[in-house]
Amino acid sequence: MLRYYHYRKLSSKAQEAYTRIASSIKGFKAAAVIDTVPNLQKVIDAVKNDNPHFFYVNWGNLLYTSRMQREKTIVYFRYRMSRPDAKWHLAEIEKIADRLKGRNAFITMLNVHDCLAQTVTYNPEVKRNSSASRVNDHNVIGPLFEKMAVCEGIARAYQILLKHLNVECTYMCGFVDTSNVRGYHAWNWVVFNGKICKVDVTWDLCDREAKHSYFITPSDYFGD
Repeated sequence: MLRYYHYRKLSSKAQEAYTRIASSIKGFKAAAVIDTVPNLQKVIDAVKNDNPHFFYVNWGNLLYTSRMQREKTIVYFRYRMSRPDAKWHLAEIEKIADRLKGRNAFITMLNVHDCLAQTVTYNPEVKRNSSASRVNDHNVIGPLFEKMAVCEGIARAYQILLKHLNVECTYMCGFVDTSNVRGYHAWNWVVFNGKICKVDVTWDLCDREAKHSYFITPSDYFGD
């Protein structure tokens, strides 16, 4: 239901571009040549949102150029760390995930939620100035290794840990308007009892003792 959710929302031509881009990133290639597609940014966002383990990509500095009468596009990648460093971080993430595996999917989802909710701090600078976030606040390195992030990084961390543990989960983001928050936000969709539900670890952050107000909420909680 949620495996490669963002990939499945693309057209067949965009899916081909997605596959080539993802394969190139996995291989630490300098660039990927794809058939030109409309709204390339949507394809790139889909790759990013389906693959939290691509944290080593400098997503803010991708470059594209067209060639062959615009029939082809070259996407150039920049990486934030070396391949050995990325491999080390991935191995450490797998160790973290393995320690959180429960006897069933529900307990596993709860364990991962509680681990993040109890150990991660929302970057206090961002609360005062929304533009003060660090790069790692937005990927899995912030919450899992530095214990600080914003909603995007926290949701990606929840996603990558459950992905390793074979629990269906995807990253979601959008504009929310509630009595407490109004603005851009990120959360997760999970599969529970055959239905898509939502988990928002960010809104459950609490030192030492996790809250569960936003753990497995109805699918219409944020709107789709």
